[in-house]
This record gives sequence, structure tokens and C-alpha cells, in this order.
Amino acid sequence: MIGYIYNQNNPLLIHFVMNTNTRFHKVKETIFQKISQKKKTGESIAKTEENSPLKPSFVKKLENQYVTPLNIKNGNKSFKYKHFINLSSKDKIYENVDFSFSIFDNAYFRDCEFSHCNFTGSIIKNSNFKGATFKNCNFEYAIFEKTQISINILYENSPQRENTKSYFARNLRTNFQQLGDSRNVNRAILIELEATREHLKKICYDRSSHYRDKYKGWLRIKGFKDYYTFIFFDLIWGNGESLGKLIRTFIVLVLLISFVDNHYNEHFDFIRGFNLLLGTTQINQTPETWNSIFLFLRLLMMSLLTALLIKRISRR
Repeated sequence: MIGYIYNQNNPLLIHFVMNTNTRFHKVKETIFQKISQKKKTGESIAKTEENSPLKPSFVKKLENQYVTPLNIKNGNKSFKYKHFINLSSKDKIYENVDFSFSIFDNAYFRDCEFSHCNFTGSIIKNSNFKGATFKNCNFEYAIFEKTQISINILYENSPQRENTKSYFARNLRTNFQQLGDSRNVNRAILIELEATREHLKKICYDRSSHYRDKYKGWLRIKGFKDYYTFIFFDLIWGNGESLGKLIRTFIVLVLLISFVDNHYNEHFDFIRGFNLLLGTTQINQTPETWNSIFLFLRLLMMSLLTALLIKRISRR
């Protein structure tokens, strides 16, 4: 059941109440669909106040509101399950404020300071947090869409657990992609990969009750497979993010080919091994199988290089 509250004492808020057993991410689309549908039809929406029965009412959309009160500080204020539309605030301080499971739509919080605030499960879309700072805030399962925000939020306010940290970094990476911010996309990916690596490693080797109880049997076996697959591709080309590691792999292959060539021609020549990998020369005294292997490695390296470059260029 979803109800809405229009709080006349604070006309910035549209309050929605959810059944506690309903997962937030499953009702995300429902929330916006309900609001859009009711606006078009003028149909009444269930309205509720805390500790009171549901009553029929009509919810008006509030736009272009500006926060004029003094800074919210030291009040343990709760703004859970709110829908903020076109909320504006500048140079304000928010301390110990609970914004969990709220929606910020076209919000403007430029140069604001958030300290010990809770954004768990919040949806922040089409908003501007440029210049805003966050200290010891909780962003577990928060979702950002087309929102201007500093990359520092990843370094200073990432969730503690590696799986939620990876999810947080992945979401911010998508957010930066939507804004065309390629530099911060690359930074977010590195944090996402590091968190994913640690999470997979803990699935395999961590002895805490959280990992031992959650990942048993086949899930743990799959965790081993995923972890060592991750390690392998990280060594080869940094999981698609490191040109330096790809160049290192190329040099190692050249050395191996040079040793193979030395075995058949009794002459070690690194330059010749380089040319063999590029296909500019052939081994004449070795089985044809080796030429096929070198061809495969040549095509593989060219494919990886092309994929890496396309990924980098597409983010710009």
C-alpha cells in the first residue's frame, strides 16, 4: 500500500508511506507512475498522517521551492520517505538528518554541507550537488541519475562492505557517464573493480559469519571461479581498464615467442619475436601449429587493444 502526505507546515515535502515488507527498488517505478497518473486524471490519492487512518485527498505537485529556514543542525531530523521536487538550498548545513528512502527530483543543493546524514536507499535524479560536501554520510543502495556531484563522495563516503561499495561505485560510474564526465567514470571504475576484487576474495577466504553463512556449497565454488577469473583478466589487461597491463602482457608474449624461436633456430632474438607476434615474419623451421598459435595470439592482442580503446573513447 502506498499513500501520500502533503505536509502544509512544510510545503516542500510530499510524503509517501510504504509497507515495510516491500522492497524499495521494486516500487521505484510505481511511485512515479502513480504520481503521473493521478496528475493526469485528477483522481484522488490516499492521504495519510502519522498514526491516523488513510483518507482520500488530492496531491498537488510542488515546484520551485527554496529552503529559507535556518540550517538544520543537531536535531536528528527525520525526512524519510519524502519526495522532494525542485527543492533549492544553497550554503546550508544539514547535520544528523535522515533522508533514507527519499526521492530528490531536480533538487539544487549547491555548496551545502551534509554531516552524518543518512541517504540509504534514496533516489537522487537530475539534481545539482556541485560544491556540496559529505562527511560520514550513509549512501548504501542510493541511486544517482544525471546528478552533478563530486567524485570525492566515493573516497570519503563509500559503504563499508565491499559488495555495497561496488554497487555504489557502479551506480556513480553510470551517473558520470550520463553527464559525459569521462575522467570521473574512469575513477569510479577503478574503485568498483577494487571493491569487486575484495568481495570475491572474501567469498573464497573470509571466515566471518556473514560470508560463511551466505556463501555455501555451489555459491562458494562459483565464488572461487569468479575470483580467479577476475584475477586472470586483471593480470592480462586490468579487466579492460589498463593499457599498461596490456602492454606488459604483449612483452611477455614476445619473450615466450622468442624462446620458442630460439629452440628451433638456436638464436634468441627479441626483435624477431616481436615481428613474429606482429606477423611480419614467419618461422620456417617449426611446425605449422606454432604459426597458428602465433596467429591466434596476434588476433587476441589486437582484439583486446581495440576493445580497450573503444571503451575509453566511448566515455568521452
